[in-house]
Amino acid sequence: MPVTSVDKDLEKLTMEIVADFPVSVRRLWDAYADPRQLENSGARPPGPRPSTATT
Repeated sequence: MPVTSVDKDLEKLTMEIVADFPVSVRRLWDAYADPRQLENSGARPPGPRPSTATT
């Protein structure tokens, strides 16, 4: 994920992550709404290798 900034507010216990994605808003929303799309997209979840995106 191409993260451009991370802002934390420790008093409010909030965190805002800003990222730029080279896809349409619709495509990005579909990936969040249907995580099964990540299984076949070639996207790799964070963590040790080998790992999978099991849904």
